[in-house]
This record gives sequence, C-alpha cells and structure tokens, in this order.
Amino acid sequence: ASSALPHCCGAKKQQQDRMVSTRASRANAADLVPAVEKYLATNGLSETLSAMKAEAKRKNLTPGKTAKDLSVDLTEMADVFMEARGIKRDAPASSDSKSGSGSDSDDSSSSDTAPAAKKAKAEEATPAKAKSSSGSDSDSDSDSDTDDEYFMTDTDDIISPKAGDAASTAVATYLATALRGVVLAAGPCGEAEGTGEGDYGELLRAARRALSRPTLSGQNTQIAKKALRSRNDLVQAVGEVWSAAVISGPSERRAACVSLLAAVLPNAAAAATSSSSDGSASGISAPPVAFSSAFLAEDAAAKWLRPFARALWELKHKDPNTTHRALLALRTVAARATPDRLPHTHAALVAVESELAPFFALAPPPPADPVAPRQQARLGPFSKLPRRVRVDAIALLGNLPVLSPATLRAVAHATLAPGVPGEFSGYDERDDVATRAVDAVAGNLGAAPLALTTSFFVSVLTGSPCWGRASAVAHSAGAALASLGNGDAWAGCALGWGAIATSRRRAAATGVDCEGRALYGALVAVAVAAEASSFVGFVDLKPKKPPAELEGAIPEVVARALFAAASEGATPAAAAALHEATSRVLRAAPRFAAPTITALAATAAATAAAMSAATDTDAAMDHTKATVPVHNNSFDSVAAVTATASATSRAVKAFVEVRSTKENGESAAYAEATAVAARECASILRRAADAMVTGNVPGAARAASAARETCMDVEDAFGGEE
Repeated sequence: ASSALPHCCGAKKQQQDRMVSTRASRANAADLVPAVEKYLATNGLSETLSAMKAEAKRKNLTPGKTAKDLSVDLTEMADVFMEARGIKRDAPASSDSKSGSGSDSDDSSSSDTAPAAKKAKAEEATPAKAKSSSGSDSDSDSDSDTDDEYFMTDTDDIISPKAGDAASTAVATYLATALRGVVLAAGPCGEAEGTGEGDYGELLRAARRALSRPTLSGQNTQIAKKALRSRNDLVQAVGEVWSAAVISGPSERRAACVSLLAAVLPNAAAAATSSSSDGSASGISAPPVAFSSAFLAEDAAAKWLRPFARALWELKHKDPNTTHRALLALRTVAARATPDRLPHTHAALVAVESELAPFFALAPPPPADPVAPRQQARLGPFSKLPRRVRVDAIALLGNLPVLSPATLRAVAHATLAPGVPGEFSGYDERDDVATRAVDAVAGNLGAAPLALTTSFFVSVLTGSPCWGRASAVAHSAGAALASLGNGDAWAGCALGWGAIATSRRRAAATGVDCEGRALYGALVAVAVAAEASSFVGFVDLKPKKPPAELEGAIPEVVARALFAAASEGATPAAAAALHEATSRVLRAAPRFAAPTITALAATAAATAAAMSAATDTDAAMDHTKATVPVHNNSFDSVAAVTATASATSRAVKAFVEVRSTKENGESAAYAEATAVAARECASILRRAADAMVTGNVPGAARAASAARETCMDVEDAFGGEE
C-alpha cells in the first residue's frame, strides 16, 4: 500500500499536467493575460504591467473561463502555446545542435525554454512586422494600428492617434452638416431639426477649433485621408455661410465668420508660403507642412477672401472690432501673397482692391475742365470709424498687389476730409492719417503706375482741408514726391509740376483760402527739392538745378505766395505758413530771390501804369474804384501797392538772412542780381505811391508809407543806388 501511494500520486500528477497542457494548447492570446500579469507582478515589472493592462483593455482581450485555472509556469505555457500553433523555436546561440534535431517531448532541456519564451515575447511585441512578412491578408486599418503602437505610452489616459483623427473627422462632418442647416438628423423615421440663428456663432467657433486640429496619423493612412476629406467639406460649408452672411447678415454671423477667417487665413498663407519656398531652389519637393490650416487649400482661401470688400461696406461703422479684425487679416494675407507662390490668393486680392473704393469714399472722377472746382465726394464708412481702425485701413494700401485710380482717388478724399468737431483737439501733426496714406503708397510704388502715384501725392500736397493740417500733410507729400526722382529731387518735383498747376487752378476756383493752401503745397514741394539739392556744407559739390521750365516757373510761385501772405484778406495762419515756406525756398536756393523780386516789380509796375492811365484819362475819376488785376484777382490800387511792398521787403530780408549766415555760397554769386532787382522794385513802388498821393486816392498815405519802408529795407541790405 505504501508503495502504491507514490505511484497513484504520480499518476494523478501526470493526469493534471496533461489536462493543463491540453487547455493551454486550446487557449487563445487572451487566455495568457492572467498568467502574464501574474508573472509581471511577481517580478516587479509594474510599468510593463500597466502598459499591458492598458493594451488588453483597449483591444478587449477577455480571458476564457478555463484560463483562470492555468497555473503552469509562464515559460512552459508559452512553449505549449507556440507548439500548438506550429511555431518553431530557434536553437540557443551557444548550442552546437542543428535546428531540426529538436523533439516534441516534454523532457526538453532547460536551455531550450528561455529562447522559446524570448521568441514568444518578440512575436507579441512586433505584430505588424510579423504580418507584413507572412504575406497574410490584413484589414484596411493596419497602418493605423501601427500608429497606435508607435504613439502608445505607459499611461491609460492617452488617446491613440487613430482615435483622435476619428474624433476630428466626426466633429468636422457634423459641423459641416450643421452649418448647412441641419443641426440634428432624426434618421429615416423622424424629422430633422434645423439650425437656429443663435447656433451659428457657436458652430463657427467650433469650426475654427476643428480646422486648427492637426492630423496625428500617418499621411497615407485611411483615417488621415478621411480626416482631410471631412475638413475640406467643412471648409466649403464655412465658405457658403460666409458668402451668405456678407450679403444678408445678420451682424452676429458676420462677426463670427470674420473671427474664424482672421484666425485661419493668415496662418494658411504662411504655411503655403513656407511650403512653397522650402526646396524650391533645388527642385526638391517640400515636405508637408504640419500646421493647423494646411487643410485649407489655396483656392479655398482665395474664395474666402473674395467677399471681403463687400463685407467692409456692409459692416459700416457699427462693429469696429469686426472691421479691425477683417482689415488685419486682409493685410496679413496680402503681405504674403505673391503671384508666383499664391496665384489664386493674389488674384482674389486684386478683385478685392477693385471693390474697395466705396469703403473709403464715393468720389467722382475729376472734371474735364482744368479750371473747374474739385467736386466733393460722398464719404464711406471709413470716415466714421475710430482712429485705430482707420489706421489699419490705410496700412492695407502698403500691401495690396495693385492700387487702382478709383481707390487712390477715394483714399485722397477720405483722408483729406474735414474732421468731425473736436477730432483735432488732441491732434498730432506727426501722425496725420493723410501722412500715413502717403507713406503707405510710397512704400508700395510697384502697385500703381508712376503717373497715378504722382497724382495721388499732388492731391494730398495741395488739398489740405485746413491750415492746421497743411504743414504735416504737405511736408509728407512733398518728401514722397521728391523721392520719385530716384536720387534727383528736382526730377520728382518736375514729374508733378503739371498736376500741381492744375490743382492750384481748381483750388482758386473753389476759394481764396483753398488757393492759399494749394500754393503752400507747391512751395513745400519746391523747398524740399531745393533743400535736397543744395548740398550745403559740401565745398566741391554744386547745387543741382531743376529743368529750365521749372526754373522759370518757381519765382512766379514764390512772388505770388509773398503777395498772398501780405494781402489784407490773409489770415494769420495763412500768412505765417506762406512766409515760412517762401523763406525755406530762398534759404535753400538764393538764386530765386532776384527773379522773385522782379516778378513783384512787375506787379508794382502794373499798379503804377493803371494809376497813370486813370489820372490821364479822367482827373475827376473816383480812384477808390480803380482796380489792378494781380494773379487773376482784382485788387484796389492801394492794397496792391501795400502788399507788393511788404512782399518785397520779406524777400529782401530772407536773402540777407541767407547771406549773413553764410550757409550757402550761392548767395554771394547772386547778390548783385538781387540788389539790382530790389532797387528797381523799390523805385517802381515809390512812383506808384507818388501817383496815388498826386491823385488824392484814399489810403495813398498808407501806400506811400509801405513803399518808403521797402526802400529803406533795400538800402539797408544793399546800400544806396549805384
């Protein structure tokens, strides 16, 4: 009995081992999970155990009921599991035996078990590699499974790339459907629920976030292609909503659309520009750009841009923040769009510019008659926007690919329009909106023909609405006009001189004050060019001179400005501005002093001749009605003599100031000619005043006093008559 007990126990043990082996051979991969977990827990491999649990949970590896009774050693169980599936084990590296000499018996050596376990572990770790090498059929998402393996971490809360892209696809698909009017589909048996007006704002905000989500899976995976298709559909849906909102509103939907476009379009343009530039020189195709808006194709972005001009008009001045975002997005895209890199965007911006003029002003074309007054424009929404938004609108001119005559004409009218009451209480002449417009156009010279750019500068130069802005506006436009000469300031001034003359004639038809500001602008243009060409301080450089036609016209303009400043109707602001401008011209180019005084002498001679003719014709004539035509205007004789005398004294003193400071060596060369012209003018003024005194003209004493003061100024400057 005692000898039979061990035999029975041994038989029972063998029977149990055979049952375990049979169950192990029938077990699947999920049945091994409990044994592997036990093995990992026993050996303290907690991180590996956590990762395995997460993977088993994600792949739904549920062990069978019989797996709980498998208490065999993990190594032995792995051998049985592999042999049941016909997987051969490699011989250990240290063994000299051949791979085909192994047997299937249970008495295998312990050295064979370790490689078998390692083999099983390696096969579990790289399932994708085993599938690809075996040539067996796989499902369409095998690429994504590989991505899952690659992105897996040892935490349970990380979503796989496949799941993330699937969620992005679902969200984009739903948002596209909802933006098209169906917020909830009830299925075949129910009635769909339409999208409410209050839902569009939230849907567009969600679409903005959906379009900024990157694709995590590989570029050629099925899930990545689905995500791209869903985003393209969402882009089309957003474009449809945007186009409808521009035309019919409401304002909330427009604002939500502009917010989305302002966030997506600049980044899309940047991504497209960088991707097109990388590798283009070497002929190598650029790698895909990993950016949120890379899903926005360039032609789709161009379609989004197309309604922007209409949107700016429809927004009016009621939503400055939305207008500000729209202008900023448009300027950012325009700064990056070139015809070779972004052709569709470039074409869309050209179309936007062609419709942009009404936003600034509805300006009629200039009249065909050069002496007809300038017609007033109907100002657009630009004039009622806050200053910061107007600055953004003006800055857009520096980035647009083209600038049409309608746009520049509208900008000139809008920026030179009189401000609302109180607008200039804190006015800073260094930051005038018109000067910003000049700077923007000057920085984008290639966008408009040279003649059109010159005309715009002249319009700003001579069209200041008030004397308070004239200084800043005219100086900015004069400097821009001089810069057109490509190093020769007189060339730029000569380019615009014809337009300056036309502007002066139109301003004279409008009013005396407008004529004075136009005259001031012409003087500033001459002063800027003369100062840039004087080369003061350079001994070996002679001053540049303007073309002959311009050289002869400038003294007449200076004389007219001096006469206008000395006239009785001149305001203190006008007189001060004109005196300052004429002094600048004579300081920079003293050679203009003599011909200027000669032009003033012609005015005095005309007055003296008129007085002599009136006295000879009718001694009893009422000389208070005698008028003298001066610069296309009629002045009474006393006013003409007084203004001419004052203007001559101003010209003489300006020349003496230049000669005394010795800043310009030109003054000594032209001193004799200036002295001769000044003495001649003083003599004519004295004769005209004597004729008035002889004829008992009222106010003759005032004219005689002015003439006498001029003679004294000439004598002090150049000495007595020679």
